[in-house]
Amino acid sequence: MQNNIEYEILTPPTDDGLIAAARSNRGGWVYDLDYEYAAKDYVPPEAIRGAWEVSDSGELTGRYKRNERYRAITTCERPLKPYVHAGARHCPGEWISEIDPRGEHLFPKIPDELILGWWLVGSDGSVTNSFRPNSLYQPAADSVNGNNDPKIAAKVPLDTKIETGKVCPTTGMWVPATGTKALLLRAGENVPTAQVSKKLTLMQKMKGELDFEYVPTVWTLREYKDK
Repeated sequence: MQNNIEYEILTPPTDDGLIAAARSNRGGWVYDLDYEYAAKDYVPPEAIRGAWEVSDSGELTGRYKRNERYRAITTCERPLKPYVHAGARHCPGEWISEIDPRGEHLFPKIPDELILGWWLVGSDGSVTNSFRPNSLYQPAADSVNGNNDPKIAAKVPLDTKIETGKVCPTTGMWVPATGTKALLLRAGENVPTAQVSKKLTLMQKMKGELDFEYVPTVWTLREYKDK
């Protein structure tokens, strides 16, 4: 996390794990993770939502720093290279990296900008559909939906799916499962509900009720946008 990020004042959490960690880190900070990693696992910066300040007495002060590199876990369904599945069999319950084809020849020393992200491996050694994007990944300029503009940076692959209420990982046009029109969602924003039509009874129409409502849904990334 970057030290120059301004903190905000929030109500301290009541999570027993964070409170216990605070007692062990008096005068410091404790990380706010969105996934419970094993002690031996590598925890990427993208898994850290932020950090809570701890007083000299071991209590959470309420000061909170958000992590700009945080990327929420998304639901993603797409074909993967054989090496991902082969490697997953050796690390059940862990996370495995997906490498951009431009960097496969550099294995095992892959630059951060050529790692797309990490896939969660199930207890049976199979790759799940849970994917965490790498905030430092830099795709080839001509690989982003056929666009040669290097300013457009893809953080997750097209067809990535994410649910209402989660944090949007990539700015682009997202289509809801409800079948309504695509919506521009920006990275870092909460994924919204979708507007759907509903049939009204004659009585409801007479009362002036709206003929649509907003419902939670799953959104799919169809096109990248630079802003």
